[in-house]
Amino acid sequence: EEVAPKELVFVLDTSGSMRPDELRAFLGGVRRIAEASAASLRVLEVDAAIQVDEDVDDLDEWLRRASRLQGGGGTDFGAVPAALRHHPDLEPVDLALLFTDGEPIRWPDPREWPCRVVVVTTRTLPPKPYEYVRLELE
Repeated sequence: EEVAPKELVFVLDTSGSMRPDELRAFLGGVRRIAEASAASLRVLEVDAAIQVDEDVDDLDEWLRRASRLQGGGGTDFGAVPAALRHHPDLEPVDLALLFTDGEPIRWPDPREWPCRVVVVTTRTLPPKPYEYVRLELE
């Protein structure tokens, strides 16, 4: 039996390879998912490092700020699993949705993540043998 997540994390790729239309599509996805969920929300904005790690109390306010996101730097998700695992003030993460163009420096091994991860991508899917749950946006 599936249980709805209590703690939901959106990991947004904000690297230089992200096009503005991709970022807008991701923010639309974040809005739809967040509005349909009763889970608490946390957002990580990631390029070559984690740039933002915050709880989102006011989705509309966060989306207004996020609408000005611009890509920059490369993409390295390597620090994200540890950031999700070690945050003493937050509940354990149930589910992470990673929005990316699919072109990071490297994909962390799925066993490194402390929660379920769904990769939502616009271009490149994680390579095998990585067994991520993968969705491709057109």
